[in-house]
Amino acid sequence: MMTILVIAVFLFLGDYVRAGPDPTSPIITIGLSNITVSQGQRAQLFCEAIGFPKPKVKILKRIKGSTKHIDVDLSKIGTPLETGNAFKVIRETTVDDEGWYYCRAKNKIGVQITRAYIRINRGCSTIHCPSHKVCEINTFTNEPVCRCPVRACNDFDAVCGTDCNTYFSKCFLDAQNCEMDKNVTIKHRGFCSIPSPPVVDYWQTNVTVAMGMPIELQCNAKGSPMPTVNWYHELRDEDPVLVSDHDTLYIPSAQVLDNGLYFCQAQTCGDLIAQSNVFKVKVETPPVLPTCVVAGNGHVRTFDSQSYSFGGQCSYLMARNCHNSDWYVYNRFGGCQVGATCLEAITVYHKNVFFEIGRGWYVNMGHENFVMKENEERTYVEDELTFRMNGTHLHADLPEIKVIWDGVTTAHVVLQEGHKDTSTCGICGGNYGENSYRSSMLGQDEALKLVVDSRLDYYRQCEPSYLQTYQCSASSRSQATAMCKDIFNCPGFRSCKQVVDMGWYMSTCIQDSCSKEYLSAYPSPCRATAAFNEMCAVAGFDVSECIHKECNVKNVLVGSHCADTLPFRGCGPTL
Repeated sequence: MMTILVIAVFLFLGDYVRAGPDPTSPIITIGLSNITVSQGQRAQLFCEAIGFPKPKVKILKRIKGSTKHIDVDLSKIGTPLETGNAFKVIRETTVDDEGWYYCRAKNKIGVQITRAYIRINRGCSTIHCPSHKVCEINTFTNEPVCRCPVRACNDFDAVCGTDCNTYFSKCFLDAQNCEMDKNVTIKHRGFCSIPSPPVVDYWQTNVTVAMGMPIELQCNAKGSPMPTVNWYHELRDEDPVLVSDHDTLYIPSAQVLDNGLYFCQAQTCGDLIAQSNVFKVKVETPPVLPTCVVAGNGHVRTFDSQSYSFGGQCSYLMARNCHNSDWYVYNRFGGCQVGATCLEAITVYHKNVFFEIGRGWYVNMGHENFVMKENEERTYVEDELTFRMNGTHLHADLPEIKVIWDGVTTAHVVLQEGHKDTSTCGICGGNYGENSYRSSMLGQDEALKLVVDSRLDYYRQCEPSYLQTYQCSASSRSQATAMCKDIFNCPGFRSCKQVVDMGWYMSTCIQDSCSKEYLSAYPSPCRATAAFNEMCAVAGFDVSECIHKECNVKNVLVGSHCADTLPFRGCGPTL
């Protein structure tokens, strides 16, 4: 009977006994925080977690250069508070205490980890302050900072600074210089007078001077105090630079790099400035002979500085004398990649002689075939013809014209001095004496008519001729632009680009690079640079220092490449 009663009481009370909570994985409620402390200061880390069963919480430090973790050195930490918490104190930090620290909360259900970084500020040894400032540790950020030293400026002895401001004393002036990072000096003792702004009494019209002649310019300025005068020069595509800190600008012998814009500037009290008008100085140089260029993927720059791009694998009349049959230049275009058109070979007829120049500097004269070697020269007196290798370019000199071939895909036709007024026909356009520095785009209808009228269909079956359009993504164009600017950014080009339009060669480089138009190991930037090099040589500039080693076409074609195996179309005889 007693047993039954006990069981009944137990069952009755059991309804009121609450069951235990369900097991849960640890949850870190207060994690570690990144902190920065100065070396030797106290660092505190605290972490708290909840869960069931109650998690065990530890703070661990990661060993540098390893995936292992260690407990923080117990000799340097305080005592943990209670289960589910970890509280550690590093009383005197050293550089070895810097690193990642992990809070790990673990029970039999699971584990959770958070981390934080302790940065040990090594103090003033990590920064360099200018001579007029000293290093201090900021008490709020624990970061070293450069500050001006504290000055006890209690005296009064007024001084006038070169910025036309009056200071209580030299001590105050030095303090202001330090705070504002200025270099104001004492102009005189006592108070400054009220300054009057500078005035430039100078107006200069554009100046034209022959190369080698002197230039002398005088900038008249007035003000109180007397202003200082500087002359500035702005070269094409460059920022203005200081060229003289006197009121007189004197250039004893004007050169190409003296071209550009000039102005003088008068300055008083640091921020009171007056400026003359901006005028242009033109240094007259010998005119560049009329030159037609065919380069890269069907790019043409005519004798009259007009440009266009076309496609179509065929032979074309490049140029000839429209009034007689003294000379003709034909060029043959083939594919250098799908969708691209590149020059393969050039054929020149001059009175009773003809010759073809192919890729790899192969020359076919009908009765004689040979490959031009570096620095080689061959002269045919009866035909008034000379072949010579200049660096990586083959030059064919005739009385009326000069043909320059890079051995790959680029050709220049230059009208010689005594024949620079010759009227021409062909894809190089007419030579109307309009050769200028800047290239201008030829109208589409006119360009297409030039190309179609110059086709020589009887040589072989031709593709239809068309004008080129270039499309590429913004990222590809950005990469191509950066690559071409880098390769054209040669100091030796500074003089030449004042006379020869580097912009056209740069644009062909970007267009061909952007459309991934490459030929073997000699890419578009290299061909564009080599073409500009030759045009500079035609204009009388030595830019040999700008022939990049990685762009040397000799690495691609010299030797047996064309003489024996003839890997390129156009290396061998075709006539």
